[in-house]
Amino acid sequence: MASASRARAKVREREAIINGQRGIATETGPTYELSRFDFNEQTRVAHIEFLEIKKYRKIERYVTQNHIRHPIYGGWNTRTKTIKKTIKLTNQNLENLRENEDHLIRTFCYEIISKLGKEDYYPAWFIISVLKDEKDFEIDETYNKYGEIIKSEKGQIKSRTKMISEGESEISFFSYSLKEFEKKHDRVLVSIEKAKTRKHIVVFSVLTFGIYLAAHSKRRIKRLENKLSLLDGRISESKQTIHKHQESIDNYKKEINSFEEKIRSIEKTRDEKIAAIASHYDKNISLVEPLPTEITFGSEDFVLLKKVAGMNYEKIIGCYIIRNRENGKCYVGQSKDVLRRLCREHFQGTKLNNIIFAEDYYKSSFANKDDLFEVKIIRLKTKDELDRTEKELIEEYDSFNNGYNSTSGNS
Repeated sequence: MASASRARAKVREREAIINGQRGIATETGPTYELSRFDFNEQTRVAHIEFLEIKKYRKIERYVTQNHIRHPIYGGWNTRTKTIKKTIKLTNQNLENLRENEDHLIRTFCYEIISKLGKEDYYPAWFIISVLKDEKDFEIDETYNKYGEIIKSEKGQIKSRTKMISEGESEISFFSYSLKEFEKKHDRVLVSIEKAKTRKHIVVFSVLTFGIYLAAHSKRRIKRLENKLSLLDGRISESKQTIHKHQESIDNYKKEINSFEEKIRSIEKTRDEKIAAIASHYDKNISLVEPLPTEITFGSEDFVLLKKVAGMNYEKIIGCYIIRNRENGKCYVGQSKDVLRRLCREHFQGTKLNNIIFAEDYYKSSFANKDDLFEVKIIRLKTKDELDRTEKELIEEYDSFNNGYNSTSGNS
């Protein structure tokens, strides 16, 4: 008996353990974090590391029931894996980051842009998103600011409404008392009139053994008159009290009208400010332009070298001028592939790659050397145009005598 009971208890215990494991999750889908971000401004190459995090349960033991082994899982364990990505953040790639084919880069596009830390690299969609967030924040702040004032005014209205209700209850109470006093007043007047009427006094006095005479005595009339005077006083006090409460109610109603008018004025001011905020941000949003992806030089345009480094590659035949923004010194050159010459031979992106600029580059007081040089490109077609234009530009910018050119151009 005892052994059978213990066996049944063990069966129930195993069943309870197995039932407790039914439907239990044994792993979770991966979650990701951006764990590392390195960006080379010269080459525009970003090395990104993501941390993949998965949670899972290990089988601690098995429980056998009805010849079937059931796994029993323990608590959660964590497994991580580093995923490395490399992307060149040209202007076009920055603008298309939200639609990037890689789901991790696409998912973390806002964090990636934030980690760049420079507005020069901010794509239009990111700037618009920031402006919309700022717009919503300012509008919420304005609502909250004026909402507190409106709440205070509504609290005053609620207080005055309560006072009106209390005043009306007092008026109702004293109006009822006034009616009762007036009824008593009328009855006392009737009694006084009767007491003053002495018709058939002798007959009624004899018949009532003198009671009628006593009832019409001067003393009784005096008492009734005193009672009448007291009632007059109470009626007067009740009327004054009712009038006082009515005056208070009228004042409270005027104050409520004043508070309501103030609320309408506050709401109008609030709405005007919100409209102004929205208009300001909407205007700024409408002015946001995508990062330039193509070279579009006018005849007088100089563009920062670092901006050119972010453009889409395009094979351009022409002349170019590199100008030092600190001292004005220039270098004039020509090439059948100007962007390659600028961003791969003279510079690696914006990193110095040509010794002729080295002295001024390292002596420069510019905190960010990427801002030191700017360039201008002039598109041409024939070799004669290249040679002639190069000589003219060397002379125009005095780059042979007071610049970086070592010759006055091709003969």
